[in-house]
Amino acid sequence: MLPECFEPDEDGYCVAIGLTVPWSDNYGPFEESVLVVGCRFEGQPGFFAPIAFLNSTNSIPAGREITARRKSRRRFPSRWTVNRW
Repeated sequence: MLPECFEPDEDGYCVAIGLTVPWSDNYGPFEESVLVVGCRFEGQPGFFAPIAFLNSTNSIPAGREITARRKSRRRFPSRWTVNRW
């Protein structure tokens, strides 16, 4: 469930979260479900969400699907890498 760069947390913390937003000014109403897993990255505690479900066609494109896309044709230094799982 975790990418290789993460280590599972010793306590086995795992939570399923569900929320209903009856109205949002930017996206309208939507519901979301997320699974969150406790983990460690380079010894530091944190959380990873391996899966998320969202039922709004307005808010999905406004999230990571758009922000993860390149916004300009700017060239980045070659030392920057992207890990893809």
